[in-house]
Parts: sequence; C-alpha cells; structure tokens
Amino acid sequence: MTNPEPPRWSAADEVLAQLKGEALVQETTDHLAGRVWITVWHGDPETADDAHRVASLADKAMSLNQTWPGCVRLRQGGNDYTAIQFGPADSAPDPTALAEDLATFAAAIAPRCQHLDRGTWWHVTHAAPSAGPPTR
Repeated sequence: MTNPEPPRWSAADEVLAQLKGEALVQETTDHLAGRVWITVWHGDPETADDAHRVASLADKAMSLNQTWPGCVRLRQGGNDYTAIQFGPADSAPDPTALAEDLATFAAAIAPRCQHLDRGTWWHVTHAAPSAGPPTR
C-alpha cells in the first residue's frame, strides 16, 4: 500500500496564508497599542431604510470622535461592512467601553427578520475586518 501524496498548496493558498499571517500581526499590534475594533457585517444596503441604518452607525461612531478627537477611525468595506477602531487607550477614557457601546447601538438598529434564528442578518464582531465575517 502506498501513501497518498500530500496535498499541494496552490499559489492562491500561499497568498491567503500570507494575508492571514499579516492580519494576525496587525491585530496583535493593535491590541498592544490599546486599539479595539468592532466590525458590523451588514451586507449591501438594498433599501433606503437599510442605507439609513448603515449611515446611522457611521454617524454614531463619528460623534464619539467629536468628543475624543482622534480616537475613532471608520472604515467602510465596500457595502458589506463597517469597521470602527477605537483607541489608542490614551486618547479615550476606555476604548473597550466605547466599542461595547457602539456594538450595543448596532444591535439595536439592526433590521429584524423573523425567519432568522438570531433575528437579524447583521453580525457584530469584536474584531478587525481582516478576521472576516463570522461563519455559521
């Protein structure tokens, strides 16, 4: 009986592994610098109401930046997600608390769908967007 040949990595697999490694380094650097992320995976706004909800999320994040200038950074991932970075710790009273407050706000404004177990298709993660959307 011969041993099967081990699976070979394609060039795409190698690029993905490198990107994941770079994302992990960036997330570690952010953590050590006192920066905290939340990412709201909301998908493409399909209605005016959807667009209003996403805009409300960005407006809320930027209103925090008016109180603590420089402590909030906003990143839009096309139309799929909104990522907000808080910190470093010396520019805001508590970046983790600010992130929790915004995550609570996002959950409150997320559209409801009775056909989903979670009640909404929005996912709020406490991670940079490089971590990717949550899986089931």
